[in-house]
Amino acid sequence: APTNITAAIGASVTLSCQANGNPIPGIHWLYNSSAQLPTNVQLNNNNNTLMLLALSWDSIGMYTCVAHSLAGLVQSKASISLMVAPRIKEIHFPDTPVRIQTRFYLSCIASGFPTPIVIWTCLDKPVQASLN
Repeated sequence: APTNITAAIGASVTLSCQANGNPIPGIHWLYNSSAQLPTNVQLNNNNNTLMLLALSWDSIGMYTCVAHSLAGLVQSKASISLMVAPRIKEIHFPDTPVRIQTRFYLSCIASGFPTPIVIWTCLDKPVQASLN
């Protein structure tokens, strides 16, 4: 059954969909609720396997496997996300010199997916940060 996947840009991702029934169900896929699949999609094995070749921004989203027959239909969904390398968006330092043994504030705003963890260091040693 499809699942949620996070992969790097350019990676290939395979989604598998197995369905049993009598009569044997047909399988089709939807992309963000549309029958129009991205151009880098390849369907194999009687539509049981969907391959995303060279993952890009245009192919992330929700994929739905729909199994259907005269007896009814069932569906399973998978969310495809891109890993995005961490990037520092903003960093703020005090505007004036800081005196020894006084408090000062630094702030850093970073982006990426999954959400990056910010670690402050001084002379290659971790600094204990506080939120206030």
